[in-house]
Amino acid sequence: MFRIAYRSRLTKGTNETDIAAIIKHAVERNGALGITGAWMICDDECLSSIEGPPLAVKAVAESIWDDPRHTAFRLVAMEHTDERLFEGWPLNLLDPGALKDNPKLQDHAGVLWLSAFEGGIDGFFGDALRYHH
Repeated sequence: MFRIAYRSRLTKGTNETDIAAIIKHAVERNGALGITGAWMICDDECLSSIEGPPLAVKAVAESIWDDPRHTAFRLVAMEHTDERLFEGWPLNLLDPGALKDNPKLQDHAGVLWLSAFEGGIDGFFGDALRYHH
């Protein structure tokens, strides 16, 4: 199994409807390909990880690279692994609303691994997590 983490930015004009469409498509595609992962969004900044069979991860990463709703795609980690960090998550959206007041989710091994690339959950979300209503 293979795992990557990457940064990207949503292009200007990408809205909640677009994000919902991305998630719907990703859940269907990832489930069929045996991929699991998480997508952290704060404003237009994204930090994400996908894991699964190496060729499937490569294909999905290339499709994200080519998606006009994403820009500034940058790989931040790549590793072979025997264990999944995102078991049961074809794609879990993690935004300030999902994480606020949810210690179980904030302590999830996959969330901690992914957020470590940005100084932890507070490092990525900053004030957005503290002041999300």
